[in-house]
Amino acid sequence: MLLEYRATSDCKTLLDVTNHVYLNASGDLREPVTEQDLFINASRVGKLDERLIAREIVPVTKQFDFRKARKHGEYNADESVQRYTHGYDHPFFLDKRGLDTPACSLYSETSGIKIAVSTTYPCAVVFADNFGGNNAVCFECQYHPDGIHACPDDCGILSPDKPYENAMLYKFDVE
Repeated sequence: MLLEYRATSDCKTLLDVTNHVYLNASGDLREPVTEQDLFINASRVGKLDERLIAREIVPVTKQFDFRKARKHGEYNADESVQRYTHGYDHPFFLDKRGLDTPACSLYSETSGIKIAVSTTYPCAVVFADNFGGNNAVCFECQYHPDGIHACPDDCGILSPDKPYENAMLYKFDVE
């Protein structure tokens, strides 16, 4: 499934469109996503403050390192994951972007289903259903959530001579 976002404007405009679809690769919401294998192609993550703003981009620590797929919930109870968000709700800054490179994936050994997301965006906020029992996870591909302040050259500003064009590709496979 391909989602394409396009916009034009007659003046400089800040725009950051994303998708907030909830995913569970098991096909059964009784299997929490914490039991599924998560992959994120990112060696950097946003360090959140108490207002959930990523004030700093830091190298991933073991709690946030999903460059090799592992159980989503392996470090879910860790204080660094629980602080402010009660689970994962962090911007991961992708090492490579493009529709030919997986940004994130979720795999259930129970069903054999794998959901992979590729994107042209530089960031994916990975949000788990932290207050609802970890039944699903979102891969919110977007620009840096505070990009206008943190990286104004790559934050989603469109203008008459620079239209907005981004995409997310969802692939569903059975392994």
